[in-house]
Amino acid sequence: MFRASRFACSLLGVCVFTTSAGLAEDLRTVVYHTPDGAVCVSAHQPAATPGPAAADSTPEPAGELRDSGVIWHNTLTDAIYTSTAISLPTARLCAGTYLNPPKEFELIAIEGNGTPDWVYPGTEFEAAAARDADVLAGLDYNSGAATATVYRWQSGSSTPLWSYVIGSCGRSSLRSLAVSPDGSTIAVLLTMQGNPSFARLYYFDAGSPTPLGTYDPAGATFGRNLDISADGRYVALYAGTRVCVFDTVAGVERANLNAQATAEAVAISGDGQYLAYGWSSLYFRQWDGVSYVALWSRPGSGYYLGRCALSIDSSTLAAAWYRSDFRQNKLELFNVPASTPHWTYLSNIGTATYQEYPGDVALTADGAYCALASWGDAANTNPEVHLFGRENATPLLTVDTPGSMFSIDVAVRPGGPVYVSACGKHVHANETGRGGDLYSIRFERYGLGDLNCDGTVDGFDIQPFVLALTDPAAYQSAYPDCDWLLADINGDGSVDGFDIQPFVQLLTGE
Repeated sequence: MFRASRFACSLLGVCVFTTSAGLAEDLRTVVYHTPDGAVCVSAHQPAATPGPAAADSTPEPAGELRDSGVIWHNTLTDAIYTSTAISLPTARLCAGTYLNPPKEFELIAIEGNGTPDWVYPGTEFEAAAARDADVLAGLDYNSGAATATVYRWQSGSSTPLWSYVIGSCGRSSLRSLAVSPDGSTIAVLLTMQGNPSFARLYYFDAGSPTPLGTYDPAGATFGRNLDISADGRYVALYAGTRVCVFDTVAGVERANLNAQATAEAVAISGDGQYLAYGWSSLYFRQWDGVSYVALWSRPGSGYYLGRCALSIDSSTLAAAWYRSDFRQNKLELFNVPASTPHWTYLSNIGTATYQEYPGDVALTADGAYCALASWGDAANTNPEVHLFGRENATPLLTVDTPGSMFSIDVAVRPGGPVYVSACGKHVHANETGRGGDLYSIRFERYGLGDLNCDGTVDGFDIQPFVLALTDPAAYQSAYPDCDWLLADINGDGSVDGFDIQPFVQLLTGE
């Protein structure tokens, strides 16, 4: 807990919270917005112990409107954010940091003011979460000791349910940790020390610290990246020049392909049927019962594949490319299994001082939304966070960040908004400097007061508004694709009589 001294909002609409103690190197800055246009900033230090953090003494901002955009934005003065993931059942996001204090795993409510529920200290944390279960995982790498510790938590406590130490190893170059969307399986890809070194996959049942097994793919000299199917049965990995798929249930190798190049772009569909990977070209394969047969390939033609993602329902493929001179990114969205993109997005051409590069790409479970994180360029030509819909290449939402974004996740709450979490470095990835940024972002699919979710606020919303006011359960049953909080017109977190007059004003335009 920290004690905050609050200053009144100025005429410019800025309110500031500061800790009573002096500012330290591990300063955390939280930014959020109030409905009157004020920008509120709180600066404080995170919990210093691994125990559950005490409740924040600063009240959450009253009357926050549920609009699209940044909900909150955390800036660390010295540490850099490495990774982030969303857990829908708990309405939380997790993130990992490294380099400078605070070196930790963080768990934070997506809505709210950005104050962590709790933190857990470490050295170089990578964070992951199950999309559809309360399963949180962290991989803490200690380069000095050449060890990696796998942690498993639930959201209610910072005390790990279990941990497992792996010795004589190094991290994968991009991603070392994956949790299956259903929360059943945790997978870890590392580079094991030796002469020569080799890549090894560890896979765990989320309920036990004892590995279910390990897999050392032939010809894979070091780990690069991994992905996991919806139920955790299949793990795809890029290691050295090999792209492999492993069956964690049968304990057998499903594929070991020569990718012809060392790269990081690899993805497997939720059912394990489709496999995508590549660098100078994008390769797309399908399981035929015996092997992953080639369906098609797509040359980069001056672009190189940096990242790719397949949706959990296997309907959508996203491919993020960078131009050979690192001045432009390209995003292609495919309706699986088509080889022609449904649409293509080209970023503005930036300056060549720093590299413009796709840091990460993610899809919602049904492929309806795609989120792209990028490094940006020296002239800040493009925003570093983009959210797209399946329909076309026009961004639904963008966020311009001070530095480079390394990790992104996107998820849709049933009946609610689209959430995006993004994180990275406070200055450009190519620039010498420190500090990190973490964003919680919301995209409202329907506007405030649109209680029947038909895209307009009119007389047809009166009856569902009354139902939301008097019987929330009946409202959600009658309008399962809508969000009950769209009736919270005054933004105080409750749907009650105080929302009636603001609702009338929405209807009449007064």
